Amino acid sequence: MSLPTISVIIPAFNEEKSIGKVVTDIPRNLVANVIVVNNNSTDNTNTTNHVLLLIFDRFSVMIQETDDVANLADETVNLS
Repeated sequence: MSLPTISVIIPAFNEEKSIGKVVTDIPRNLVANVIVVNNNSTDNTNTTNHVLLLIFDRFSVMIQETDDVANLADETVNLS
């Protein structure tokens, strides 16, 4: 069986309380990587993302900071 090639892109703004649940609900065997795009959250979203990096060893969680919402989609696609 070949390795998964699907990337999941999750935009996040002040998602400290929900981002962990979102990431853990993604089927690991179907996804190659998860990209969390943190749109300059003012809560602890970024700290939570770094904890997720430590927990998941079967796929990566990449964190992209941006404050340019207009170019957010382009930036995210370039990461995948």
